[in-house]
Amino acid sequence: MKNFLFLLYIIFSFEIYSVKNQQQLPPYYPKCYRDDPKLNDCLLKATETVKPFLKRGVPELNFPKLSPFIIPEVSLEQGTSAVNYKAILNNIKIIGLDSYHFRKFEFDVANLRFLGSLDVDDVYIKADYNIQGKILAVPIEGKGVLTANITNSNATVSQQAKLVTKKGVTYLEPEKTVVNIDVGGVQPSFDGLFGGNEILAKATNEVIHDNLKELVEEIKPAIEEVMTRVVQDLIFKSVARIPYDELYPVHGKKT
Repeated sequence: MKNFLFLLYIIFSFEIYSVKNQQQLPPYYPKCYRDDPKLNDCLLKATETVKPFLKRGVPELNFPKLSPFIIPEVSLEQGTSAVNYKAILNNIKIIGLDSYHFRKFEFDVANLRFLGSLDVDDVYIKADYNIQGKILAVPIEGKGVLTANITNSNATVSQQAKLVTKKGVTYLEPEKTVVNIDVGGVQPSFDGLFGGNEILAKATNEVIHDNLKELVEEIKPAIEEVMTRVVQDLIFKSVARIPYDELYPVHGKKT
């Protein structure tokens, strides 16, 4: 599920990065005008057009590879009756994010609202982990290597923005972002639980696998909260420096 956090950020704000420090979008990226009746078609097409470039990265824009996508660290924490844990993931490698397909990418210009929905077929995650807590009343602790196969996932992201003017220049600033996710299938494996105690590790992994559906539903709110916060923070940092007329120009208007 963590893979959506970064995929949504990449796709949702790629055009923002693309115009940073330059007046025009790269030649391979469709220019989408906010006064175009087919703006949403343009945005949807753009998500596919940029896919091969995202996959291998865009060095001149300091944009990393989409597959494999490397994340230095992610911290997770949750405390409910079913799941109560603290976890840190390091050196996260995600393979397969380029399998994304947007079903919808809309920008309501009049109300400054974005809405996107996408599917991701198959993703493989490998990371170093350190976890301590309980899952379904079963203790879980240790550090080692986590691997996971995630299939048939989808997500929606909505964002309300506003226009702000600084020194006579108008910028698009996010106000509220909401992310919802749905994971079709997950096959996780924790190597190194309980200091290498194979009996305890096997028992815990079995509990996880036997209760995956329930665990996914329990953990999902925490993941969505983290995703929402990071997506908004990251997009804000990008949008804050890019004029609105450069992000979404108007036909015949000079930027």
